[in-house]
Amino acid sequence: MSCIASNFTILEQNPYKVELDKLKHIQVYGTVFEGKLFPIKHKEPVAHLSVLYNLLA
Repeated sequence: MSCIASNFTILEQNPYKVELDKLKHIQVYGTVFEGKLFPIKHKEPVAHLSVLYNLLA
């Protein structure tokens, strides 16, 4: 059986829980491409997403 990897973008905030006028300010944490995490280098680490990073690394 073959495995299919998903490609998606990880945002730092849930766009469904942000006010409409603040949507454009949501930063991208990174992307997952072919099952591998490619985080964006931020000046300050995003602590609440470290669990996700550990799961995908």
